[in-house]
Amino acid sequence: GGMVFAKGDPKIGALNDRLLVSKDLWPFGDQLRNKYEETKKLLLQVAGHKEILEGDPYLKQRLRLRHSPITTLNVFQAYTLKRIRDPNYKVKARPRISKESAEASKSADELIKL
Repeated sequence: GGMVFAKGDPKIGALNDRLLVSKDLWPFGDQLRNKYEETKKLLLQVAGHKEILEGDPYLKQRLRLRHSPITTLNVFQAYTLKRIRDPNYKVKARPRISKESAEASKSADELIKL
């Protein structure tokens, strides 16, 4: 059970909803994400842990290292699908790419906000 929650990212689901799903279905996605969080809390409670994969630091570290590249691919996929479905779609704000930002490692949360 912990692996599913370690790999899952509700923010990616929310991004996909906002870009690719009709607005009338957004509450369903919100409900699923709320259930995800509730279930995650219950899993932690039952396991007696404060965070997912607390009992497997090696696996937790491996997943942490792959999180940013996978998130980047997920964000890119969502925007690509949006552009395929709506060729007139324009990204409203593009991140400024500077030497500092190119060299800095961005967190997955920052990538989703693009």
